[in-house]
Amino acid sequence: MKKNPISVLEIGPGSGYYSKMIFDHPSVLNYDFIDINDKFLEFIAERIANSNKKNNFSSNTFIGDVSSFDFQNKKYDLIVFLSSMHHIPDRQNLIQSITNNLSKNGVLIAVDPTHYLKRILALSYKMITRGYLKRKYYMNRVGLSTHHMCTLGEYKKIIRNIHGIEIESVIFNHNKLINIAPFNKYLSSYIALMLKKL
Repeated sequence: MKKNPISVLEIGPGSGYYSKMIFDHPSVLNYDFIDINDKFLEFIAERIANSNKKNNFSSNTFIGDVSSFDFQNKKYDLIVFLSSMHHIPDRQNLIQSITNNLSKNGVLIAVDPTHYLKRILALSYKMITRGYLKRKYYMNRVGLSTHHMCTLGEYKKIIRNIHGIEIESVIFNHNKLINIAPFNKYLSSYIALMLKKL
């Protein structure tokens, strides 16, 4: 499905691997981005300043943790998480909060690593022996893992609890062994999810 957003928010762009592709898109007139690393933000801001965007293009830089950041009433046609959603342990709270900043029919796209078979088996063992699924474990900052891999089941559960948003599409990356749903997700290494605000 073609999307031609005017206002875009990128969350956790890091070194800006995909940022240029986003802010250079012809329809984008406002590109905002947030990260916890100010050096990454400076690097991307410099690239934007040296780009060939028109005079009516605007951009805002936000530094901070998106989980607790207040974008106030600003609305975006597109909010993008490219390999950043899996760094956030409380995705329910984040998605609930950030969808308030989507315009009507706005879209949230998240592309992140997911569980492949070897990881599922290893984590299953750790869930049983180390209590990985207990909230007091995964919300404890002392032992906090920065990689909470994403699953379709988790996203479906989150969306059931949020009014006015739906999953528009889900894509798992292709692999050489099997590409037949629903088995392909177990061997995939990435999940791409598109959420739409109603």
